[in-house]
Amino acid sequence: MTLKKIILLTLCLFVASLIVYFVENKRGTDLVADAELIKGLDVSAIYRVEIKFKGDQGINMVREENLFVLKDHKGHPASMERLNDLIFNLANIQVREKVEDSASEHDLKNYGLDAGGRVALVQIYGQKGDKLLGLTVGKNYKTFGNYVQKEGQSGVYLSSEQIHLSSIYKDYIETRLLQIPSEDIAKVEVQINGKKGPVKKEKTQDYFTTFNVVAFDDYFRPDESDVRGLNFVDEVKVFLKNKLTYRLSFARAGEKSFLKVHALLDEMPDQIEIKKTDSPERLKEIDGMARAQAEAQHFNILKAPWIYRIDENTAKKILKDPKDIL
Repeated sequence: MTLKKIILLTLCLFVASLIVYFVENKRGTDLVADAELIKGLDVSAIYRVEIKFKGDQGINMVREENLFVLKDHKGHPASMERLNDLIFNLANIQVREKVEDSASEHDLKNYGLDAGGRVALVQIYGQKGDKLLGLTVGKNYKTFGNYVQKEGQSGVYLSSEQIHLSSIYKDYIETRLLQIPSEDIAKVEVQINGKKGPVKKEKTQDYFTTFNVVAFDDYFRPDESDVRGLNFVDEVKVFLKNKLTYRLSFARAGEKSFLKVHALLDEMPDQIEIKKTDSPERLKEIDGMARAQAEAQHFNILKAPWIYRIDENTAKKILKDPKDIL
């Protein structure tokens, strides 16, 4: 090969590499990198969040008074923490580049943004049904993010990072029923296999640490056939120092264990008086009781209406042989 041909070939390869570079990294230079895709989303105005996935899977969270519920999954309360994480992650989607100014139907299909190919369709509504956000999430691009398109706009963008949206409804629910610090416990009483009494003081700590975190596998309304007629004969009461009590009631159906939970204020006075002569310790106690009242009300709104199926091993740890703890 002559020197002239070598130089020509080298030049062609150089030009080709430039083209690849600009195609892969410099498309849509009219948009500033790291710009936020979604701006001005008023979180306080959100009343419904819908996420549609391929097939029949979908998430539909609707505000009811001061909480959001999973409308298509028996109306169980959603986890506010996980909903907040979802909204935060959506609001912080950053753009790597703009890939199309005006995408055709063919373009949308290539980017996985058409109805049949999209990864997810996110729609957020206000109280009166006004749409606050419509966002289609398309397929991934190499090691970068996802192709995305906002409703009402013809442009297509590539996000800086991959967008993760779960289609599993339990990922939007707090499956922990209880999580109580052991230092907050005053005493524990049980009624197991017909035997009732307080757990021995020296055994309370060890006993409670076996179930200080209780989670569930599934949940039911009391009128559902899976749980209708269950006999909740065993019971554990956890008394806290702030006068709040958690009552755990257990039932079995074959090899399955079920649980109902309630927050009680049995040991709290109906009226709490504050006097000028009250000591700082007394004021602190009153503040704790007031917080306990609010906590009990909130807990019962979220969890008392449901019957939960729990792991069999967890049930066995809680419903120990009474002679070992009484």
